[in-house]
Amino acid sequence: MDHRPRTRVEEPSSPNLIPMIDIMFLLLLFFLLGADMVARETEELDLCVAPHLVELEPERPDVPETIVNIHHAADATPCSAWATLGRCPTDAHWLRSISRVVYDAPGLRARLASLAESDRPQDAGFVVRRRVQIRADQGAPYGAVREVLRSCGASGITELALIGVLPGQERGPRAAGRRAGGPENGPGALSSGR
Repeated sequence: MDHRPRTRVEEPSSPNLIPMIDIMFLLLLFFLLGADMVARETEELDLCVAPHLVELEPERPDVPETIVNIHHAADATPCSAWATLGRCPTDAHWLRSISRVVYDAPGLRARLASLAESDRPQDAGFVVRRRVQIRADQGAPYGAVREVLRSCGASGITELALIGVLPGQERGPRAAGRRAGGPENGPGALSSGR
């Protein structure tokens, strides 16, 4: 009989990392998609500069918001006025978009009407609980802004905000040349109108 003690071979134990890796991938995906959705809401614009602005009241969770962007179709439409002056008087060159989806005039009116209809309380008649923020490039003709205002009015949306910046807070693709090398400032103030 052999009285030697038997040696037990123990395998090193380690935690199971597969579930943790799965969770990390899900979190990464969640944050990437969340950041992408926020970026889709706005276009890169040179907002209008206004010396007197009123801060927009903070978001209220019970009032949904829609951002309408008015921007030039410089990528899709060659425009010599836009390339040289940064302004374009041709209304057909200006796009209206909500969440980066471009709408023509009837399409914008229909989209705002469907948003308004979904937010209208049953017994409120024509009252709509939705705020629309209008962000227009400073080179946009007033006719493009007026078209958005009329579409909101026809839909029953009366809470509107025209977004702008204070002097010295310009940001955007063409603002650096106007600032003449000035420091980059924070986001501009917002203009609230009803």
